[in-house]
Amino acid sequence: MEALKCKMCGSTSVTKEGEFYVCAYCGTKYPEKMKIELSGEVKVQGIDNFETMLERGDTFLKLNEYNKAKKVFEELADLYPNKCIVYLKQIIALTINFNMDNYDDYYISGLRYNDMKSAVMKLEERFLALCSIEQTIQYGADLKKIKDYIAFLDYKEEQDELKKEYKKKMEKLEEKIKKCDNNVVSINKTLNETYSMLNHNKALLVKQKENKKKNCLIDIIISLIGGTIMVLLFGHGKWEAWLSGGVLTILAIIILVAMENFSHNRDDKNVINKIAYLENEVKRYDAMLLEEKSKMDNLKEEKERLHCKLVKE
Repeated sequence: MEALKCKMCGSTSVTKEGEFYVCAYCGTKYPEKMKIELSGEVKVQGIDNFETMLERGDTFLKLNEYNKAKKVFEELADLYPNKCIVYLKQIIALTINFNMDNYDDYYISGLRYNDMKSAVMKLEERFLALCSIEQTIQYGADLKKIKDYIAFLDYKEEQDELKKEYKKKMEKLEEKIKKCDNNVVSINKTLNETYSMLNHNKALLVKQKENKKKNCLIDIIISLIGGTIMVLLFGHGKWEAWLSGGVLTILAIIILVAMENFSHNRDDKNVINKIAYLENEVKRYDAMLLEEKSKMDNLKEEKERLHCKLVKE
């Protein structure tokens, strides 16, 4: 039976656990499809060389262990700072799992996407400073991916700035809409109160006119009764007395009705003036309400347009 060798440390203490092969020496896990069958004697080196560590990092990349791969390549960069390939490998570890669809949820080693551009550009600068023309040609495809990656981050940075600007505008619009809504409620309340006062004064005017007619009729009746009683008591059946009593009665009626009209006309005039004032107030508040509602509708339309832009971006 051939021995299994761990590609990380070279140990043969590799056992199967479930769907993985696990190295008892370093703990590295391998899918069953990646098991390595070897025969013969296996030597475990105490110190890794450049090729071994590079291979280890590449294996972590194949296993989708991007953080572990990045750590290995960072160690390589510390040990071999003049090896351009380690900087390219670090970029690959940072960006290998990146795509435009998962951009907003993209994290590696605690780096948020808006910090990725700076990290990648620094690594690219080191790589280009150390690599030869042949290496530049050799890794041309990877370099193009890096350029596309940075260009996309620049685009997303602009989009993020636009989103921030849209969100600020959205907040201001919401504040204005809320203010308009409060104004509409306040104007409606005042308008209803004004309508109530207007209706009350109109009803009061009608009642005053009814009272005026009633009082005038009472004055006429009282004057007639009073004139008749005076004639009966002091006229002694003479026609001159009846004539004088009739004239006096008519004069009394005229005077009482005139006084009643004067009093009621004064009261009616006050109520009519108040009604005219309230009617003007109703028109003014109606215009204010219409203007405020129109303003609020325009703000809501603007908010909807801004929301569509925000979703689109």
